[in-house]
Amino acid sequence: MAIQTDEEIRTQISESYLDLDKESKLTGLSVSILAESLKSGTYPTANGFRYYPDRPNSQQQHTKPEIKRVHLYYMAFEISGALKIREHIHTQGDVIERNQVPDIVANLARNAVNGNGAVGSGFNDVKWDRPCYICFLMDAGEWQYHYQDAAQNQNDSLHFSTRKGGRFSNKSFYNAHDFLINMPTPGVRRKVLCCENHHRTGTGDRQREAGDGDENYEFDLIYRVGLSPRTSDEKRMTIIIDPGGRNTGP
Repeated sequence: MAIQTDEEIRTQISESYLDLDKESKLTGLSVSILAESLKSGTYPTANGFRYYPDRPNSQQQHTKPEIKRVHLYYMAFEISGALKIREHIHTQGDVIERNQVPDIVANLARNAVNGNGAVGSGFNDVKWDRPCYICFLMDAGEWQYHYQDAAQNQNDSLHFSTRKGGRFSNKSFYNAHDFLINMPTPGVRRKVLCCENHHRTGTGDRQREAGDGDENYEFDLIYRVGLSPRTSDEKRMTIIIDPGGRNTGP
């Protein structure tokens, strides 16, 4: 595993976000995310991709806990143009392996499209009281994720932030990945972004236990949205959704 210096990381990240700014003009927010990424230290690369200690696309350095719950946050646009957000949950007695998550999410998505089974709406009171998979589905065809590479092998759309006071940097969310699911409408497929919440303390030194206080997080979801009419070079606008959530319990 090669180690990159601070300067190499700074240059690569700067180039990445400059590319985003050229298309999106979201300078202030992009710069604030960039500042979060330029913390001191060196960061490893694996399989040609960068890994950061505060990004959920890194791999944990502890034993993965048993995960028996999936949270899906389904997003879609209403006729009025408002963004609808619905939370759906699947819980079972057996451990849910990573390769089982797509089928579970597809079933939750069917319920979401049909308006059945939601346990919450919006991002106003997002909480997790045990280890779980956290999945995001934007039900809009031209909304794509941001990747480190043109081949879309390394999803880099989920960033944790401490811009707001009282928020923890990431020591609990790992192994982010994406996958395609079939939607209820024939021929329609959507890509889901998923990470694992290992439900650890804010310092990351252990699993949360009964009596631990709530720990708040803020994160950024980065989307690349298609434009109409299409341009010859397929430029996209960058849209950032910045919800939050908290680890509570158990």
